[in-house]
Amino acid sequence: MSIKTLELEKFRLNQNFNSNIGVKKQLTTVPVRKPNKSAFNRVKESNDEFGAYECFVLETKDTGSDETYLVVPEIAEEIMHELTAKRLYLAIDKQNNIFIWPVKLPDESGKLDHWNESAHVGAAYATKQWVRISANKSLGAYDILTATGNLKDPDWPDLSFEEILNIAFKGKIIDSTEHPVLKRLRGEI
Repeated sequence: MSIKTLELEKFRLNQNFNSNIGVKKQLTTVPVRKPNKSAFNRVKESNDEFGAYECFVLETKDTGSDETYLVVPEIAEEIMHELTAKRLYLAIDKQNNIFIWPVKLPDESGKLDHWNESAHVGAAYATKQWVRISANKSLGAYDILTATGNLKDPDWPDLSFEEILNIAFKGKIIDSTEHPVLKRLRGEI
């Protein structure tokens, strides 16, 4: 009885194996986060369908995992002390991973710290070129580093900004004062 040996080279995937599959990748997860400090990113320029969206969010950081929730304006007044006004930018990295970049807006007196001010500037630069946003703790703001290579423009998804936000905030919309997150913050559960 002879033992058949495998010729491993026959099974090796080439570097562009995904291009031969013929299946379109579906966007099912969109993280809400800051840009990775070591990655170059772009921001979709604002227009009717894409770009930036200003809203109230509630951020939980004490539950072991950071979560960002969208809050409907009808209940915002009741929980204003828990909320932050943010601009949500649609962003993408060089690997075509879409994410929502939340950046704090100025307070009612128009003040904004240097971190968030420089993040807005970085987002504006990122609409035209690939940038890397890196924290400069001694400056108390972000450094904005532009890519020196001639990188190709990003491949934005064929989805509306609303569709992308629905994916990003699936299960993370506070539309009632009875929402479990608010009940937890009030000590009811």
